[in-house]
Amino acid sequence: MKKILILIVLAWSSWMVSCQKLNPMEPPREFKAIDEFGSFVDTTITADSAFFVTNPYVLTNAAEKFSVGYYRGFKASFLIHFIRMPSDSGATYDSVFVILYRRHVLGQDAQNLTLDITVPDQEWSDSANIMPQWHNYQPPAPFATQIINADDSAAIKIAIPNDVFNQWVQDKEANKGLFLSPENSQSTFIAEFTNFYTQDPALWPKLVYRKKIGQDSVTHDTTNLGIATTIFDYDVNGPESVFTLARQQHDLVVASGIESRIFVRFDALKHLPPTSIIYSADLLFKIKDQDFLDAGLENTLDNKDHPDHYYLRMVKSIGKAGKGAEIDSLFKTNSYYNYTIYAGEGNLHFTTETDQIRFGNGFVQNYLNGKFSSAWFMLQYQNERNDISLKRIYSILQNGVQMRIRYYTVKSEGF
Repeated sequence: MKKILILIVLAWSSWMVSCQKLNPMEPPREFKAIDEFGSFVDTTITADSAFFVTNPYVLTNAAEKFSVGYYRGFKASFLIHFIRMPSDSGATYDSVFVILYRRHVLGQDAQNLTLDITVPDQEWSDSANIMPQWHNYQPPAPFATQIINADDSAAIKIAIPNDVFNQWVQDKEANKGLFLSPENSQSTFIAEFTNFYTQDPALWPKLVYRKKIGQDSVTHDTTNLGIATTIFDYDVNGPESVFTLARQQHDLVVASGIESRIFVRFDALKHLPPTSIIYSADLLFKIKDQDFLDAGLENTLDNKDHPDHYYLRMVKSIGKAGKGAEIDSLFKTNSYYNYTIYAGEGNLHFTTETDQIRFGNGFVQNYLNGKFSSAWFMLQYQNERNDISLKRIYSILQNGVQMRIRYYTVKSEGF
């Protein structure tokens, strides 16, 4: 009899998921038999442990943006080259320009940013940002500087000397391209540009030039096939680092460009009644929108152009303080457990009840049933390579990370 009733409850719960939204404070009354053997509970638990782990070397290949500038200690430089060069015998070239399309500006401590433009003297690939030598790179003297304005959204046009372009033509696909970096370490802003991987080819970087063959043949040509990658630099462990300041206040940080991932554990899951039938669960990270140095200002490192999409992963083994943590493979390969969290109502959380139901049934119920044994989770930006962006989360001492669980208890006596 007990098994039959439990099966009825499970079947009814599945029907309710597909047919009706549950009142968050009051269980639906259609199935009155629930009163005979259980009750509806809406509870919130707080994380028992939380910390974040930083990684300054993020793979920035295939990003939709590349960046250059200096803001609040964050430095961005980029490498770019075009891989389709002209091969006309006897041709000469002039009026060569590289055109870059503005996408966004992060921060603004000054109106103008001066860039050094040089030809790198080393070969490079789009994985340069994970190679330590590029973070200490001393480029040759610039062949030009260029000033860009924070408020000017127009494309920038970089004039390329003829001798530089002729060397590119000679080297073909192996040409070293350009290296652009901020002239100095004065805090100004970080300018972001559309990369070759953005969806609209019209916004890809362009190389334009004039080609002459003989006296009478003059044509203009363009190529927009190439590679560009950003090199991000930041002293993550410095005394004035935003990560150091966050740790001093027990806050948490999730970041891209300079990677930061949050690890949290919920010991209170062990104290849920083992016979509970989970309806839904929501994991909430409370956003602390405050400047790291002045609490009266908003967090200007929160990049408004970065999509508020985050991966939530279950951690099988925490490793050494998050280093070498082992992520449950189900949370990477199985779409049912591949959870995405979004920003909404001051939190990073599951913003739809459908996702809350899926998380409740997929993880919390399976945790109670013994399928999962770890109560650790990891939160990261879905895209960590595009740009600099930092979300600040309140300390767990201020209930900054919580899980809201709605479930039915099932009595074991009386059957």
